[in-house]
Amino acid sequence: MSDPGLSKRSIEVRAKSVIKRFSDPEDFEREYAVYKLELSMTPRLLGWQEPLWLELERIDGQPYLDLPLDAKAVTSLAQTLARFHRATWKNGECLCHWDNQPRNILKCEDTLFFIDFSESRRARPEDDITHLLLFWASEFASSQLERLARAFSEEYRRHISLDRITWLDASKESITRFDERRAQYGHPEPHASEKVCLGNRLFLRTLLD
Repeated sequence: MSDPGLSKRSIEVRAKSVIKRFSDPEDFEREYAVYKLELSMTPRLLGWQEPLWLELERIDGQPYLDLPLDAKAVTSLAQTLARFHRATWKNGECLCHWDNQPRNILKCEDTLFFIDFSESRRARPEDDITHLLLFWASEFASSQLERLARAFSEEYRRHISLDRITWLDASKESITRFDERRAQYGHPEPHASEKVCLGNRLFLRTLLD
C-alpha cells in the first residue's frame, strides 16, 4: 500500500540536494521547523519558499541498521539522539522524530543524520526511543538486543534522564503505533522469529528497571 503522505508532497533528488514540494502548509511547517534549527544531525537547509518547497542538502549515507550495530555505533546513536532532543527541550518534552525507521537515520562516513520529519512533533523522549528500539526487537536475537539496548539506554541517560513510569506508558503506545504502521504500509518480514520478537518487546518494557 502506498504512503498517503506522498500525495501531500513530492521529492526531487538532485546531484547535491533534495527538493521537497508540499501541497499541505502544515506539512511544510512541520519540516521547516526542524531544518531551520540548523542542527548538526540534520541536512542543511539550502533554500525554501513558504509553504511550497524546501531544498535540502543531499545525504549520501546508508540506513544505520544496514551496517554493523556494535557498541561504538550504539553510543554514537544515543549521543546524537540526545543532542537532537536536548536542542528543543522544554518542560519534559522535546521535538521527536516520530518516524525513526532505519531508512530515516543515515550514516555518512562517521556522522549520523536524521531525515524526513514529516511526522515530527513535540512529545516525551520516551515516545521516540521506545519506537526506535522496536526495530531492533524485530532484527536481533535476544542476547544481542539486550546488550545493545542497555548500552543505548545507559549512554542516552548520561545526557537526558528517562522516567520509568513514562517509559512503560510510551512502550504500549509505541507498540500500537509500530504495528499499525507495519500493517498499513507493509514492511519486509522481521529477521527475528515471532517468539523472539515477543520476548524482545517484553524485555524492552523493563529496560529501565
